Amino acid sequence: HSILSSLNLDDAKKEIDLSLKVLQKILKRKIIHYSYPEGKKNHFNQSIIKYMKSKGIICCPTAIEGDNYLHTDLFNLKRTMIGFNGSKFPFK
Repeated sequence: HSILSSLNLDDAKKEIDLSLKVLQKILKRKIIHYSYPEGKKNHFNQSIIKYMKSKGIICCPTAIEGDNYLHTDLFNLKRTMIGFNGSKFPFK
């Protein structure tokens, strides 16, 4: 995938549409969860989120490190990136 915010909106929409089409064909089901390519703060924006919602996406986690809470926006979910950048897996 291209980083969606690096594309003009029409090209970002084409990228999203193509990936949804491929996933739906392979999985034979409607896709309602998505993940931003690379997923850092500057890799998506409100226009991308609005388009995702228009396509029926209900959740799109980021790759931003952090915690989520009960009212965290489902298009700005954070992750705990285990095994990246020297972070240790917390279980033995």
